[in-house]
Amino acid sequence: MISVLIKPTNRSPAQNNKACQIIETFLKKQKINNVEISLRFVDSQEMRKLNQQYRGLDEPTTVLTFSQQETEEGQAFPKPQRKLISLGDLVICLAEAKKQNQSLEQLLIHGLKNLIKLNERQPGLLSQISTSKNLRT
Repeated sequence: MISVLIKPTNRSPAQNNKACQIIETFLKKQKINNVEISLRFVDSQEMRKLNQQYRGLDEPTTVLTFSQQETEEGQAFPKPQRKLISLGDLVICLAEAKKQNQSLEQLLIHGLKNLIKLNERQPGLLSQISTSKNLRT
């Protein structure tokens, strides 16, 4: 099962369904199952703030990825067992993508590839989800 959580929810159902379909199709091609992805759409101003905060770049970008599998130093309690593994968060700025003539599909696939690469660095994660070694698009 692949779960996609989308914010903000004021986007049309057709737009949300398209994003979910792209994500699910890509992950199934990679043989990745039992994961949850958070997808957030932001404007250029908010993307600029996030890019500054997390990458030190004072400019907007098209997509940011945040793994949810990174280890936390000094974590007192183990993470609760869940049926779905939280693969991570994708933050997308469609206004910046439009300026660069990039499609939603291109942004989602780029972000998903980044999440997969980030999560491959986490010991034990690949034993929890099934995944192929070669990324196919």
